[in-house]
Amino acid sequence: MKDWVKFLDVAAINERFIEAFRHDITKVVQSGQVLYGQQTQKFEEEFAEYCHTAHCVGVANGLDALWLTLLAKKNIRRMGRKRRSHSTRAYFCCHCASSC
Repeated sequence: MKDWVKFLDVAAINERFIEAFRHDITKVVQSGQVLYGQQTQKFEEEFAEYCHTAHCVGVANGLDALWLTLLAKKNIRRMGRKRRSHSTRAYFCCHCASSC
């Protein structure tokens, strides 16, 4: 077997969160709502608060996040300067989610 240099030890990083992960995963599985459930809504609300914005949209993957970001940017240009500040925050939250 080859000796590997660990680039990122995800197991060690996540070890301190394992009980919280188990608790939240159990809640999702027991609810039967993997998508659009209470846990998703809770995440969106907490992440929006973390980003200092009113809304957050959870997406399936980074490609979806990038697509929504580009769509939001396109719509910002269409709306003009008066509404730009409101949409920029939504754009920022999508961008943060795609970076995580």
